[in-house]
Amino acid sequence: MNLNKLNKFGCVGIACCFGLLGLLTVTMLCPLASRGASAADETEMTTRANLYVQPVISIALQSRVDVEVTPKSTGASNMATADLIVSTNNGAGYKVYVKASDANMTATDKTNTAKIAPVAKESVLSAFAANTWGYAVGAENPDDSTVFKAVPTTQGNPAINQGDKDTSGTYNPNDTYKLSFGAMINTSLPAGEYSSSVVVSAVANPMTVTSLTQLTYMQDMTHEICRNSGLHSSKRLIDMRDGNAYWVTRLADGNCWMTQNLALNLDPAHPLTPELTDLKKGQTSFAADSKTSNEIPEKVSSPSQTTTYSWNLGKYVLADPEDGTLCTSPNGADQYDSVMHGGSLEECRGVGFINVENPIWEPSYVAQNGSWTNMHWVKQSDGTFKEETVKKDNTLVAVDESTYQYDAHYLIGNYYQFNTATAGNGGDGVGNANVQGSICPKNWHLPLSGAGANSTLNNNDNNGSFFQLLKWYGLTSSVTGNGTGVNTGNYGLSVDFNGNALSGGQIYTASGQVTGAGTGTGFTAAENALVNGKSYNIAGAPLHFVRSGYVNRVYGSARNLGINGYNWSTTA
Repeated sequence: MNLNKLNKFGCVGIACCFGLLGLLTVTMLCPLASRGASAADETEMTTRANLYVQPVISIALQSRVDVEVTPKSTGASNMATADLIVSTNNGAGYKVYVKASDANMTATDKTNTAKIAPVAKESVLSAFAANTWGYAVGAENPDDSTVFKAVPTTQGNPAINQGDKDTSGTYNPNDTYKLSFGAMINTSLPAGEYSSSVVVSAVANPMTVTSLTQLTYMQDMTHEICRNSGLHSSKRLIDMRDGNAYWVTRLADGNCWMTQNLALNLDPAHPLTPELTDLKKGQTSFAADSKTSNEIPEKVSSPSQTTTYSWNLGKYVLADPEDGTLCTSPNGADQYDSVMHGGSLEECRGVGFINVENPIWEPSYVAQNGSWTNMHWVKQSDGTFKEETVKKDNTLVAVDESTYQYDAHYLIGNYYQFNTATAGNGGDGVGNANVQGSICPKNWHLPLSGAGANSTLNNNDNNGSFFQLLKWYGLTSSVTGNGTGVNTGNYGLSVDFNGNALSGGQIYTASGQVTGAGTGTGFTAAENALVNGKSYNIAGAPLHFVRSGYVNRVYGSARNLGINGYNWSTTA
């Protein structure tokens, strides 16, 4: 019997991630609101201070520059100079522009209609035509060999083009230039004061981004930035669509992957557009069938695979990523049902699903080894359920409940139908064909699953597939069975076409922009968080796979929470 599954997914560097979550019935709940301390308790909290220094630029220049000339019939010249100081902390340098409000100098006495025209061409001051003026700018004081030119009335080429600037710890932020104005005047020009307003502006050059650690937004990722990023360099980048931040990492396969599940809520009133989303070429928008739901769905006997639903079951972190303890509901159809329709993921707190919705929680924790106690229901041979408590030492722990900190890599994210994940392009009849487009941020896409039989080392061995990625981290044979820590089925292939929502993976960014889907019920599952027994822990850094289960519409439940992490893949 095929199970209807709704999963999460992620995207690759140019990428994204989605996830589903199930819930377990737990007899003891510890809501955040009930946490307290007696007068005798001693508490301690830590925080992380981050300082972001923005680039700034300023200029200093005296308000007027006066040039005095005693004219002769054959012409007399003179010049005056002011210090122009540019100050910036921008290592990419800057440009300085000079612009006049009027090309001509006009008399301040309005009864005098005479004008001083701009110099016709670049020349030294002694070669100026009579009754013309111009400017020069440079690092040194001007002399007889200095070339002057007319002050433009529009912003054309920069007067100063300063390239990369030394911004090391001892750098001087100030650069001083000499701004000079000169004129050639003869006796045909009436005596008086002539002027023109000159605007001097400095513009910082855009910073050259050479690593993902210099980025701020997901949508600014490029292939070049990913390739230039150091191995395992990582940063939380912001999705421009909703302001959510996601961890992304440059992994050993040369691609950049989201190492945190996507949590984009959808609303048909606000369609996704290609300006910010990885839509199919020519696709002008994508509107889901309904808003992202906050409830586990009711049972549906034959759910459609062409609908575009999604689920946000709460802001939960899997606190014990390595453990692999199943969250089980006594009300489920079988032991794999974790939370039923009408329930809450709070029921899975006992196996490590911790609600971090309260603003007091901060994503400032780095998962580390510690102790964790799981409390969960175990089905007995007579069909009844018994609560079991198991303490594990030296296991990866992703939250610190005493200081309200969590590691955002292990947020469960949202759950999406495959047709939702592919922005309406992956519905009925796709089988073994490429699917263009996804709901990933622009410049990211779904991972590939590759080609090849499950019994060969080359299964799903395309660059950008999960299988190929894990070969860099200890996977030395084909994926065959739970003993390796990965479920049977084509690794990286996480699609069934029964309208379910898959969850729980990270997706990557880099080569190729094609997404696709495959038929069948194969899926990627991080059971016990290991590949090839104990060869590599895919729940730990840098992969951070999350066992967040999936939403099953046939059973009206969230299933396999705590034991499986399902990952969307996109090419069959």
